[in-house]
Amino acid sequence: MADTGSAIGVMLVLFVGLAVVSLIMIFTGSLGGQTYTLVEPQLELIAQDMTADSFTASNTSAITLDHDDVVEGTLVIYNSTVNLGLGNFTINYDDGTVLLIGVAYNGGALLANYTYGDLDIENAARGSIVSSFNATKTGAQYLPLVVLAVVIFIVLTLVLGAAALAGKGGMGGGGAAL
Repeated sequence: MADTGSAIGVMLVLFVGLAVVSLIMIFTGSLGGQTYTLVEPQLELIAQDMTADSFTASNTSAITLDHDDVVEGTLVIYNSTVNLGLGNFTINYDDGTVLLIGVAYNGGALLANYTYGDLDIENAARGSIVSSFNATKTGAQYLPLVVLAVVIFIVLTLVLGAAALAGKGGMGGGGAAL
């Protein structure tokens, strides 16, 4: 005869385990979202856009922009009416300096738009956050399958346990179930 007390204990452990897994998935998702909300302003500081950084053009000494570590491909230098084109300047992106080539615009007030900081690090941090959310989402998609497996196990345990208690078989006419 099967011990119904141990079968009930196994079912309780399965229910509790399932509840714990469900709570972990819920807390992981909500805490991850809250953490991202708190960290997002710091992510924005890794790389920022600068608009209308004013400087006086010089063809004798490099002028330092307001920020160094300018992201290549984002720099635009212009005066109040025209984009001057980067070919008119020698640019050191790491130091954030520009040196005018030629005499046109020398001493003139110019403006620069650019992104400074490390865009690669910002994108990598955002990518890792998205990856962790995707992993949580994938894990949560398997939760219904786990629930189904637990329910099937419990139903089989109850059916086989009831059959063994009734003395109608099992293994060799009255053997232990599971």
